[in-house]
Amino acid sequence: MTLGGSAALLGIGSCGATAWSLLPRAHYGVDLFSIEPNILPQPDSIPLEVPNGNFFLSNTSAGLYALCRNCPHLGATMKWVDTNKRFECPAHGRKHTFKGKYIEGPGPISTMYQFNVEVKTPDGTHRTDDKPAPVNVQDATSIVVDVRKKMAGDNKAE
Repeated sequence: MTLGGSAALLGIGSCGATAWSLLPRAHYGVDLFSIEPNILPQPDSIPLEVPNGNFFLSNTSAGLYALCRNCPHLGATMKWVDTNKRFECPAHGRKHTFKGKYIEGPGPISTMYQFNVEVKTPDGTHRTDDKPAPVNVQDATSIVVDVRKKMAGDNKAE
């Protein structure tokens, strides 16, 4: 009797856990990050790390990149190494340029992942539109980084 009851409870619990895991869940994190234009680093200087957003803002002469801090190889947290002027993965030694372009290291030859960026200026709104590219931040009145979607870039593009 005890064995049968235990088996029944185990079966009911397993079905409940399976059903619960299949239900859609809301994402309770912050997905949109508003960045004040006045805190951006000067073009081609040290990237701004946004730890609670898990990304770097790399302001280049070509425009702004929102680069994911997770290494494209296995997901370790990338670090900016100022002495080498590049991003480096402390776990496996993967290296990327200021724009996120692959230099060397294990895993596929791919850029760092990027997030969508929307920039409002007096002339209108500019965004990455789901394609990895820098966004012009000259005369920006507001900047929003959307971390809901990561985009892999073309390593050949510069």
